[in-house]
Amino acid sequence: MLQTTEFVIKQPDSFRNLSGLPKIKKMNTIIQITSGRGPLECQWVVAKVLKVFLEEAVQAAVQYEIIHRENGDENFTLKSVTLLLSGKGTGELLSRWLGSVCWTGRSTFRKLHKRSNWYIGIFRLEEVSEIHFQEKNIRFQTVRSQGSGGQNVNKVNTAVRATYEPTG
Repeated sequence: MLQTTEFVIKQPDSFRNLSGLPKIKKMNTIIQITSGRGPLECQWVVAKVLKVFLEEAVQAAVQYEIIHRENGDENFTLKSVTLLLSGKGTGELLSRWLGSVCWTGRSTFRKLHKRSNWYIGIFRLEEVSEIHFQEKNIRFQTVRSQGSGGQNVNKVNTAVRATYEPTG
């Protein structure tokens, strides 16, 4: 495991001035805590940050539900977790957490590794409204794909193009 020496939330400049933060008006907010393509240490940090984040959520009277969880490559690690948050304290809680998080510490997964800063991201996901369409408005066309593949690319239709005709 990592020996924790420092915990820093690195946020974009737009998030530093708390009075200038965009207000979260909706009572339900979806966030994702992710290691991205980071190494095993970042997956470990996601699990640790999730624990601290949920403790703060409880203290701020924010209700949460884990709606998706992708386990990491080792025990007690997470590649990502998606949370549904609700409650009046959600905006204030997120104002402290959104952005990139840097966890500083030595790796015990790789003893001789010199790197000591591990970064993960905490992002608010935009709500997606349902899209209604009729399948008859979609035109499917098989085409020859591009890229490597030798003679197969030039002779065989190996890709499908779908076009929604009302919008082109």
